[in-house]
Amino acid sequence: MLLSAYIGLSFKRFYKKRFELITDLRELCENLKARINFSHELLPTVLKEYNAKTKELSCILKFLAESERNKDDLIQLFDEKHIRSEKEMLVKFFSRLGKSDIESEIEGIEALLLKLQALERSAEADVRQKGDLYFKLGIMAGIALAVIII
Repeated sequence: MLLSAYIGLSFKRFYKKRFELITDLRELCENLKARINFSHELLPTVLKEYNAKTKELSCILKFLAESERNKDDLIQLFDEKHIRSEKEMLVKFFSRLGKSDIESEIEGIEALLLKLQALERSAEADVRQKGDLYFKLGIMAGIALAVIII
C-alpha cells in the first residue's frame, strides 16, 4: 500500500516541480525585463546574479551564462527539466536571447511572459487536478491490493 501511495506521490511531485519551474521562469522574465529595460545591464550579468528558486532553472541559467547557447544543447537541456511540452517555445526564446537590440529583447520577453502566465495557470490546475488524482489513485490501488491479498 505504501509503495502505491509513494508512486502516486511521485506523479504529484512531477506536476508540482513543473509548476514551480514555470513560476520561476516567469519571475526570471520579469526580472530580465526590468533590469534590461531600466538599468541596461548586460545579459550574462543578469543571468549570473538571478537567484533561481528551483534547481532546474539554476542549471539552465548556468548553462546559458557559460555557453554559446547551441540550439541542440538547449533542446537536450530542456528535455531533462520537466518542461518537454514547452520545449519549443523556450528553446526559441533562449536561443535568441541577447542577440538583438533592447526594444526587441523587451518585446520577446513580454511575449514569453504572456505565454508563461497562461502556462502557470494551466500547471497550477494540473497540480490540483492531476496531482491529487494520481496520489488518490495510488492510495486506492494500495487499498485494493491489500484487500486482494487479505
